[in-house]
Amino acid sequence: MLSGLAIACLSTSIWRGLWTRKQWTMRAFARANRVLYVDPQESFTYRWKSRAHRGSAPSAGVPAGMTVVAPWPALPFGQDRWMAHGFNTRLLLLQLARHTDLIPPDIWWVYDPAAAAVTARSRARLVVYDCVDRHAAYGGRRGLMDRMEAELLDRADVVFVTARGLVAHCRDRAREVHFVSNGFDEELFAASHPVPLPLERIPRPRLGFIGGLAHWLDVELIVEAATKRPDWSFVLVGPMADVGGVLPEARNIHWVGPCARDDVPAYIGGFDVGMIPFRDTPLTRTVNPLKAYEYLAAGVPVVSTPLPELDGLPVIRQAASAPRFVEAVEEALAEGDSPEARQRRQAAAAPYSLQRGFQLMSRIVSEKLT
Repeated sequence: MLSGLAIACLSTSIWRGLWTRKQWTMRAFARANRVLYVDPQESFTYRWKSRAHRGSAPSAGVPAGMTVVAPWPALPFGQDRWMAHGFNTRLLLLQLARHTDLIPPDIWWVYDPAAAAVTARSRARLVVYDCVDRHAAYGGRRGLMDRMEAELLDRADVVFVTARGLVAHCRDRAREVHFVSNGFDEELFAASHPVPLPLERIPRPRLGFIGGLAHWLDVELIVEAATKRPDWSFVLVGPMADVGGVLPEARNIHWVGPCARDDVPAYIGGFDVGMIPFRDTPLTRTVNPLKAYEYLAAGVPVVSTPLPELDGLPVIRQAASAPRFVEAVEEALAEGDSPEARQRRQAAAAPYSLQRGFQLMSRIVSEKLT
């Protein structure tokens, strides 16, 4: 395993934000290495707009061995105009240069292609690109994203991808691509947890979603399903950003806000069915939702809209329309919550743990350094 190294992570998620594979991986590395976790650059305009987001994830403590850097505000259009992008790169390099004990690092571990230009100007022994999304598919003015990512793929010594749909996308340019699936945290889901009070107040059956409430969420499907079954409770747990409009108020649609990472198993354990109601977009066609494995690890049945990365998990029901989604939930509820059914779901999740993925990535990177 890797130890005694300086690892600098250019992330697309702020450390104190919604907990993902990015924070988990860097926290795991920090146990035996020095880690510099760099939040994504944000412009003044983005920060102003983000203030309107309803709720945020509770802050995660910074472990020993890690330094977190919140970049200075950058110029807008850094992902669309070369001049702004160049200025933002120089600004980030100037800020990172203050961390003389960590820059240049032994390893640049990159999630954000928009910040990857710093890896060419501050050399490391190894550049690793952990590709967890089809970044150019997020929408908006992102004209440079594909070009920046192509340059990163050319430069990277190792590329990891979370979805099989990303393998072909990266293999066109990358020298070495490895599929390492998303998964659940074995340690976090090992213990039982009482149902949180906010959920206890909500009538059953509870159909729950946990994660970022953003434009990938199919609000229309949720509303239509909630209208068809007013006796079901649709529970949304997570920070609310842009969901394509304001989530309508309804007696059986409940937004309980974000929860701390350590409380995720307790909330999922209070669901009767775990939902993944995503829109069909270029982004979601290559997404491998971590929450799918968390639902299964908790023994909860899962109903999702069609996602190619979940096709290998027949225990998950997929439904493309609201009427079919309702039918799939009815089937899941009828399946019951017997110990046998829970064990079958947990067995399906067992091969997909963050710990196993981390061990695989560590081994591959360690071999590249020798």
